[in-house]
Amino acid sequence: ANGINAVNQVCGVGYLQGVERAYRFDLDNDEIVAIPVLPGGAQNRGYRLNTAGHVVGVSETDQLDDEGDPIFHGFLWKGAGAPIDLGSLTTSSSSATDINGQGEIVGTSTVPSTSLFGEWLALRWKDGVPPAVALETEVPDRPSWQLRLAWGINDTGWIVGNGWTTFRGRTTSSAYLLTPIEQ
Repeated sequence: ANGINAVNQVCGVGYLQGVERAYRFDLDNDEIVAIPVLPGGAQNRGYRLNTAGHVVGVSETDQLDDEGDPIFHGFLWKGAGAPIDLGSLTTSSSSATDINGQGEIVGTSTVPSTSLFGEWLALRWKDGVPPAVALETEVPDRPSWQLRLAWGINDTGWIVGNGWTTFRGRTTSSAYLLTPIEQ
């Protein structure tokens, strides 16, 4: 299990016929639901859910990268029907890692890079719909930060994650907390 909400629902990943599949389990009525994969995909993972029972995670798509490996996209599943493909910033993979009670979603996307492990950018999906927005573009006055991963968002819009910062000439990985600015 990866996530639990205040109305006794759990989401996570299990195996269905040997393939990773996202699920939502309702503890009050012992109901387990396998969450459909995105079109053309074979596997998915559920990461978090809100009190409405909406689950976010990552699903294989029908797209392939330059090496012929599957591309994964973040998804939103609203409790019935097909999941919504949240897309990514480029033609690469993304992942949705958390959703709050207002339906705002955070996650990450790979971006083209010459690095062996690739580069990641922290994302937010406003109102839980594509397109994704790079969090870096929404943070004023962040001179030395590169926001790489967004792990959580609460109901007041606070976002936590990991990024890179440079201090006194040294670049290091560090946690961050973003809080909304009153408009």
